[in-house]
Amino acid sequence: MIAFLDKSTGSAGFHQIIDFLTQSHICYALTKKPEVCVSFIKQFWRSAEASTDDNGEGKINATIDGHSLSITEGSLRRHLKLADQDGVTSIPTTEIFEQLALMGYHTDSDKLTFQKGAFSPQWRFRIHNILHCLSPKKTAWEQFGSNIAATIICLATNRKFNFSKMIFEHMVSNISSPHKFLMYPRFIQICLDMQRHQLQQHTRIYPVPSLSMKVFSNMKRSTKGFSGQEVALFPNMLDVTEPSTSPSRITSSPSPTPSPEPTPAHTPTPTQPSPTQPSPTQPSPTQPSPTQPSPTQPSPTQPGTEHHLPTPHDSPLHAVHSHGSDEGSLKLQELMNLVTTLSDRIGVLEAVHIKIGKARKQARVVLSDDEAFEDDSSKQGRKLSDEEVSSRKCKSPASRAIVDWKTYVLTETFMYYQVFRGDGSSKNYKILSEMLEDFDRLDVEELYRLVKNRYSASRPEGFDLMLWGDLHTLFEPDEDDEIWKDQHEYNLLSWRLYDFSGIHILLMENGLAIHMLTEKKYPLSQEMISKMLKKKLEVDHESSQAIELLRFIRSQMQK
Repeated sequence: MIAFLDKSTGSAGFHQIIDFLTQSHICYALTKKPEVCVSFIKQFWRSAEASTDDNGEGKINATIDGHSLSITEGSLRRHLKLADQDGVTSIPTTEIFEQLALMGYHTDSDKLTFQKGAFSPQWRFRIHNILHCLSPKKTAWEQFGSNIAATIICLATNRKFNFSKMIFEHMVSNISSPHKFLMYPRFIQICLDMQRHQLQQHTRIYPVPSLSMKVFSNMKRSTKGFSGQEVALFPNMLDVTEPSTSPSRITSSPSPTPSPEPTPAHTPTPTQPSPTQPSPTQPSPTQPSPTQPSPTQPSPTQPGTEHHLPTPHDSPLHAVHSHGSDEGSLKLQELMNLVTTLSDRIGVLEAVHIKIGKARKQARVVLSDDEAFEDDSSKQGRKLSDEEVSSRKCKSPASRAIVDWKTYVLTETFMYYQVFRGDGSSKNYKILSEMLEDFDRLDVEELYRLVKNRYSASRPEGFDLMLWGDLHTLFEPDEDDEIWKDQHEYNLLSWRLYDFSGIHILLMENGLAIHMLTEKKYPLSQEMISKMLKKKLEVDHESSQAIELLRFIRSQMQK
């Protein structure tokens, strides 16, 4: 996966973390996009063997098109431009919990498994990029372990983490793993490109998927475990310097946005800028500066804006010029006027923040079965009417109808579905659950019709079998299928409703997803129904459909 680090539409509120990642030593590894040759990657992992040279350095030897090639920790470091040979490889458990708490992550558990959704958007965005672009994970993208936690903490506290060692060790472990898969195809291809003169280009190229602008809206969504409190980045992250190999732990919690009201006592006295001293009009590298309103930013009071307060450093102070220029100096009276303006602005933001906090308490994004029987509308957030829900289920005009799909497979674990519409447009998806972010009910029904027609006389295989199985379970459930017989073995992670399509999903800890129509009865066990009601229903909007689904599921509980 390729990171998306452009300040494009929808990126407001993420400029700080984009700047941080762009200037970090992992930027090249996050964003380099080679042409990945499918045959090379398959041959590499089919023939890969781990060994140690005379100097005690580990290496992976492989044969590609008859040529012997090798990858070492050093070659990964060199080709991915990580420069992390003296980097940290692990962090004490106590420090992990301490530093994650300062990032806004709070838990009563002592398990070294952490939930990405419990962090505020900017922190979540950084974790998301590391998980998808640098980690060895192939499933369970919403959680991470101590090794990824260590990378996150080192980056935040200006220490280098030894990514090269982590990547190489996981590649070595993959060679002998009973669940071996084509790990790190992008990094392997980058290393192979250094020896391209020996290899002939093959015609089948794997289009490396990239994160898109949609990542920003996804990171802003309310998620389970997130308190709603925005936590600012650490001060040293706002003034990126070369990471150090010595500890630089953050010992006090960074201020949440919006920043505290500034006073003249907190404002540096204007002085002549010098090459070694920052201009007084520039944000201090050790203290976040308050948010300055920008002409391009919508007012928080305008309708339709996101419930996310602007974060500091997203827009520059007025009258700031090039570093070291006399033009950037503010007179004392001008600076005092600016402070007054900022104080008034922060007062407005704090008032909006209070209103948003009240709105969040009223607008329910998680519904319990008890709430399905509450009739007092004054206690409920805005509901979608049945007409709205119905219109959302049937929103696609004929020209936008789904007309075909193709499955592209690189390996046993790297793939995507390309879905084509009647107007000539198409979009790629990894799984059916991801399609439901865009699909209405008619889209899902049409896709199932296409899948059934294609395999009316044959049985699907591979990832087509997975798509066919999800759709078959959705529309034609059979209580004799193993998916229903093995319910007692499942650990339910979440229960979510997609009201556009009228489909709700059970996501299990083992990665299994069960898709169900809201109006259809399925062979759910009593134990699973109890887990669903205890877990509570996640929704984008409270609607009559959501309330009716809760009542429908509860009605299936045996007395």
